[in-house]
Amino acid sequence: MRLTALLWQHRRYGQPDCTLLEALPPNTKAKPYFDFEEHLDEETDTDQILQWRVLPAIVRSLEVDPEDVRVASRHGWAKKDGGMKFKVSFRAFVQGKWRPVQNMNTIIGRPEFEDHAWDKTVYPKQIERMMAVVGGVKGKNGDVRVLEPVKEGYAYHEYLIQGLDGNEEEMDVLPSKNVTKVPKNGKILWMQPLDTSQRGLFG
Repeated sequence: MRLTALLWQHRRYGQPDCTLLEALPPNTKAKPYFDFEEHLDEETDTDQILQWRVLPAIVRSLEVDPEDVRVASRHGWAKKDGGMKFKVSFRAFVQGKWRPVQNMNTIIGRPEFEDHAWDKTVYPKQIERMMAVVGGVKGKNGDVRVLEPVKEGYAYHEYLIQGLDGNEEEMDVLPSKNVTKVPKNGKILWMQPLDTSQRGLFG
């Protein structure tokens, strides 16, 4: 993909002043993607959160191999409620599957995603949404956190929501009536972490 090659070579790539966004129309084909965000009063072990709360939910709900999940992050201090909070921020991309973006809420509504930190607002149903991509920042409200791969060595397009190679399997999901709403102060669903061999994939 020529676009991804140009992004890698951009002179501001990975810098706090580099705004890179992916336009996401509701009816576009996309790989399953998930945003996990939580604001804390102090810095924490983000790898533990990844292994205990992020990856298990995705792997078990979609019944995929951990090797098919790419994860990027942009942790750091950010403005929240008039002050500064340490923001834990992961975005995961599942390879080998696709759904229209507007139907993605049928996945995030599954019981495995009851943890309040899963962002259920990133799936547009009617209007286009702009999503920051790897190597860039959101470019608003002074947020200079750069989205970066958790593990290096994968192709850039694997971190693009619409970066499909044509061999993906369309997901057959339940209708949206099964989508559940979980309050922000809802109870955290703690799961068992992936075994040691799996966890090493994301170290």
